[in-house]
Amino acid sequence: MVTDKEAADVIDRLHESKSRVAAMCKEHRGPRMSIPADRQRDDDLFICDAVEDAASEIAALRSRLAEETAIVDRIWDMLGRPSYEELKGRSIYDLVAELHPKGLSTPTGSDNAAPLKTEGGT
Repeated sequence: MVTDKEAADVIDRLHESKSRVAAMCKEHRGPRMSIPADRQRDDDLFICDAVEDAASEIAALRSRLAEETAIVDRIWDMLGRPSYEELKGRSIYDLVAELHPKGLSTPTGSDNAAPLKTEGGT
């Protein structure tokens, strides 16, 4: 996963790529290319690199979203899939305390897991 700064850089490079394509169309020319190749100056390399990096970032974000969606789905199931109205104004700690007064059960069903603190503790 890329950092926020790297993601912003990908977005900036996509905007720059759009400008370069627009300039090529306006000037009725092909992409600038040099020998030896210069990834920052050569239009073809710059645009291809930006598009490849953006595609990689999109794939990573989709994967992360799928993982987080699966986690939320498991939590939602644990809570009995309450409606928005049932959740409004309540914390996750309140919901867990109501559903599991002794704390969360382990996947095997035993109740020896440590209870969650509901007020300001960790």
